[in-house]
Amino acid sequence: MIHSLSRQVAAGLLGLALMGGAAFAQSAPVAPTLSQIVTPAHLAVARSVLVEAGLSRSFDAVVPNVISQMTNTLTRTRPELTADVTAIANQLRPDWLKQSDEMLTNGSRILASLMGEDDLKATAAFFASPAGKKYVETQPALLNQLVPAMEGWTQKISEVMVTQLRAEMKKRGKDI
Repeated sequence: MIHSLSRQVAAGLLGLALMGGAAFAQSAPVAPTLSQIVTPAHLAVARSVLVEAGLSRSFDAVVPNVISQMTNTLTRTRPELTADVTAIANQLRPDWLKQSDEMLTNGSRILASLMGEDDLKATAAFFASPAGKKYVETQPALLNQLVPAMEGWTQKISEVMVTQLRAEMKKRGKDI
């Protein structure tokens, strides 16, 4: 469960990076600083970008995964509580799902503080276009393939780096 949650968080972060690379590559304006005052309209556009870009799906997936992980953890040593824990978790699920909206609001504030309103409007227009919709539609498949590829690449590059570092240390007469 933790690996699945970590993978989803990694996929979400990778999605942000991909969104930034693909959607914002057309121009390279100087980003506003975090101290910028954000208007309600600016915040609304930022929220729209996060939703249209599919990033809110990452936030929405966290709560059900935490519920599942929590239920499994709490009932692992007390299986007789499974029915009660599951019933209470299902009862509280609607309130917990509202937490996803809190993260979307936080993400919107962050994005609005990093991008000007005009840039966000241009980005929103991209995601509203057929190409933008196709991009969002392909994100899950892309991330499902890209995350494991990144894990393999990370392992490979790590081995190369360690081998090279050891060789250089050996040249200095030091074994690692």
